[in-house]
Formats: sequence, C-alpha cells, structure tokens
Amino acid sequence: ADSPLLDTLKEIEDPQILVFKIFESILSREPDEEEKQRSLSFVKAQDSSSIAQFCWALITSAEFRLNH
Repeated sequence: ADSPLLDTLKEIEDPQILVFKIFESILSREPDEEEKQRSLSFVKAQDSSSIAQFCWALITSAEFRLNH
C-alpha cells in the first residue's frame, strides 16, 4: 500500500542505515546490537515486501503497543 514511510525507507540502499531508520521511525530508539544483527538477517534494502513486513512486526510488537 502507499505509505510515505515505506516510500522513504525503500530508497535507502545501506541495510544498516535502513534498520536504524526503521527503529527510529517506529520505536523512537536505536536497535541494540542483537536487534540490529537479527534485523539485518531479515530486512533487505530496497525490497518493499521485506521492509513492510519488518515494519508491521515492530508495529505489532508489545513494545510499540505499550509505549506508543
């Protein structure tokens, strides 16, 4: 679906920057080292499907529901 956040994220070519921006945009924090490594194994730069799925995973997380 059309999403300004997804449009911005799928233009990022560096996977590490992509993961940082997703965490910053959704959870308002940086990922810790373990989260970063796990995220890098899942999300692929410039792949709308993996980016959208990863964003939904964070949005449906307990951390997001309780803190936002």
